[in-house]
Amino acid sequence: MKELTEEDPATLRNWIRLDREQYEELLALITPLIQKQDTNMRRAVTAAERLTLTLRFLASVILRLTNRIGDVKAVRRAKIR
Repeated sequence: MKELTEEDPATLRNWIRLDREQYEELLALITPLIQKQDTNMRRAVTAAERLTLTLRFLASVILRLTNRIGDVKAVRRAKIR
């Protein structure tokens, strides 16, 4: 995840729909709320990883819904004509 935020701003924006500044600001706001502690058994998922995965999930769901709604509108227009 760290590579994604540091390498290519266009890829980051495409992947999570935020630019780096927005991502960093959001991360700073929610880190105290989502940060977990490491245990003896495993390393905790970092706040940055949790945020990135959540944003990617939400972006993909919104994209799927947008495509589905777009298809419904096209079908309705075809039926009306």
